[in-house]
Amino acid sequence: MNIKSVKTNDVIVEVTPRNEGNYGFFSISGQQRTPDAEYRLAKQIESDIKRQIDDVEYINIKQETVYQDQEGEEFDTLFELLSSNLEYDDTYIYRYVRPSDGDVGTRARTNDFRELIEVAFKNPHQFEVIDGEMLDSQKEFLNRVIGLGKATSITY
Repeated sequence: MNIKSVKTNDVIVEVTPRNEGNYGFFSISGQQRTPDAEYRLAKQIESDIKRQIDDVEYINIKQETVYQDQEGEEFDTLFELLSSNLEYDDTYIYRYVRPSDGDVGTRARTNDFRELIEVAFKNPHQFEVIDGEMLDSQKEFLNRVIGLGKATSITY
C-alpha cells in the first residue's frame, strides 16, 4: 500500500511572547495559493514578526496535512486511511430523543468514542448505542456521562 502525506492550504503561525504565556495565532487563508506558497508566506510572516517585534521567544509554523491512498482518496487521519483500506469498522450507531422536538428520535453514527461521549452528554434523554462494540469500562463510563448529562446543562 502506498500512503502519501499531502500538504494542505491550512497553515497556522503561532507566536509566543516571551515570559507572558499567552499564545497568539494568525490564520492564513488564501485558497488560490499552493501549499508550498502558503508555507513560504508563513516563513515571510515569521521573518517580518521577528524583524519588527522584540519580545518574541519563538515562532512555530504548522502546516496541516492529509493522507492520500493509492487511489487518491484523502483522509484527515492515518487511522481513517488504514481502517478504510483494511476494512476495519469500529462504528457506533446511536439514538437519542430530544423532548423539545416532540420526542422525535435522532439516529447517527460515529467512529470516535470521544464524540459518542460528547453527544451522549449533550443529548442524554433516551440515549442508547444501537450497534458497536464497547468494553465494559466504556459502557460504564457512558452510563455515568448520561447520568451527569441529565443532571447538568451547558450555558452558552
